[in-house]
Formats: sequence, C-alpha cells, structure tokens
Amino acid sequence: MNSKSDELIRKLNEHSTWVLSLGKTGRLADFKSWNLDKADLEMANLPFAKLHFASLRNANLSGVNFRQAELLNVSLINANLNGADLEGANLSEADLSFSNCTGANFCDVNLEGANFEGANLFKANFTRSILRGANFKGADLTYAEIVDANITGADFKGAKIEAATFEGANLDKANFEAYLPEAELKDTNISDPILKETKSQRAGINDHESDKTKRRLSVKTAKEDLFVDSKSVNPNMIDEAVVDLIRKVKSSIHIDQVKARCKQQPDIEKIAKVDFEHGDIVTHNDQVAFKLDYRISYKLSLLLDRKGNLIMDFTESLERP
Repeated sequence: MNSKSDELIRKLNEHSTWVLSLGKTGRLADFKSWNLDKADLEMANLPFAKLHFASLRNANLSGVNFRQAELLNVSLINANLNGADLEGANLSEADLSFSNCTGANFCDVNLEGANFEGANLFKANFTRSILRGANFKGADLTYAEIVDANITGADFKGAKIEAATFEGANLDKANFEAYLPEAELKDTNISDPILKETKSQRAGINDHESDKTKRRLSVKTAKEDLFVDSKSVNPNMIDEAVVDLIRKVKSSIHIDQVKARCKQQPDIEKIAKVDFEHGDIVTHNDQVAFKLDYRISYKLSLLLDRKGNLIMDFTESLERP
C-alpha cells in the first residue's frame, strides 16, 4: 500500500471520528484538488467533507454519504454514484457526465451549472435542488423526481424524461427540445408536453403540417406569479405563510449540526438538550435570510441565506423585511 492510500485511509478514519463525536475529536476531511480517480469509496461516510476541484473519475462511490459536502467543480465523470446520498451538498459546476446515478439522492443540492450529459439518472431525486444552467443533454431521467426544483436555463435536449416528475419546478427558459414518441409522452408528469415527434417526422417526412404538431412548454414565469392585488391580501394569511415557511426551514436543519455548532462556543462542554424556540424571516445585507432560535442554556441564532448556507451565528436583533 502506497503513502497516498495510507493518507486516504487515515483521513477517512479521522473524518468518521469527527462525525461520530460531532466535531469534538477527529478531523474534518479535506480532499481539495486530490486525484481520486478510480478510487473505491463504496459506502464511505463523508458528510460535510471538502472536495473542491477533486477528481473522482471512474470512482466507485456507490452508496456514499456526501450529505452537506462541498464538491464545487469536482470531476465525477463516469463515476458510480448508485444510491449515493448527496442531500444538501454543493456541487455547483461539477462534472457528472456519463456517471451512473441510479436512485441517487440530490435533494436540496446546489447543482448550478453542473454537467449531467449522458448520465444515468434513473429514479434520481432532485427535489428542491438548484439546477440553474445545468446540462442534461442525452441523460436518462426516467422516473426522476424534479419536484419544486429550480431548472431555469437548464438544457434537457435529447434527454429521456418519460415518467419524470416536474411538479412545482421553475421551468423558466429551460430547453426541452427532446423528441419522444407519443406513447412515452403520456407518462411524463409535466404540463403541456414537449415538442412531440410525429409519425411523419419519424418516417423522415419534412411536412409543414407536421411542424404544427410540435408544442413547446407553456410556462408562467416567476415574475408573472408576483403580481398580486394588495387589496386582496389578508395579513393573517401572510403571517401563517411565514410560520409555515419557517417550519419547513426548521425541519430541514439537522439537530446534530446545531449541537456541533454549540460545542464550538466558549464554556460549552456538555449539551443535554436542544430545543427549537422561534423562527423568523429577516434581512441581512439587503437580502432575505432565515433566523432560527434554539434554546440550550442560552439562545443561538443561525442566519441562513436562501440556499440554506450558514451566514453567521449571533444574538443581535434584526428587522423583518
């Protein structure tokens, strides 16, 4: 076994200790710019790990835990990510072309500008993920869940999307120039199906009338949704919506992460219990953020941006936007 392999095993062990001790012992794994091509990391436990600009081409990452991991600009070309859990991770500008991601969990993942060209995404879950400008050309998205996701400007040209679910997704400027047989289109859970391929087109006939059968997605833009008559707005409904939104944000916070953050504070050695106390929508540097209050033996406020990234923790008062 060479020194590189020894160091990899050491880092994996230290990271496992760090995770199990909630950051009290061990060390957070940092593989920034590492070459891990063809590495066998099946079922590895690497939540919160840092792998910026790392290369994992042809790597075996089946069942790996990359929750909340930092994978900016990582290369995962032709990697095996079957059943991998990447919930909450940051994979902006990552290259996953021709990767095998069957059943992978991409919930709440930042995949802005990511490349999935030719990837196998059968039954992959992209719920609430950010897919702005992502490339899905020729990818297999059969039975994939792209619910409440932001796919603004994403390219699905030639992608296989029968039975895929796009419910609640922001489809503004997304490219769906995929040609699917009518029998397949009926199973695609998307309003006003994409550019149908007619029998005459499949037979190679260039007919003006057949072009009329092509239909592009009719999508309401986000801006159109913002026009509301102020006289019809019920203040109680707004307050209820704020409470519901905070409840959803709070439910996505892992309590172990809160405990780990508490242990970093001075004079805190042992935490018996952590209770959520209150949440609110606030402004920070002219941007909307979520303020969550937790009670241990003191109040800890976490300020998050709209992508769920931690901005800071503090006890100062903030104004409602």
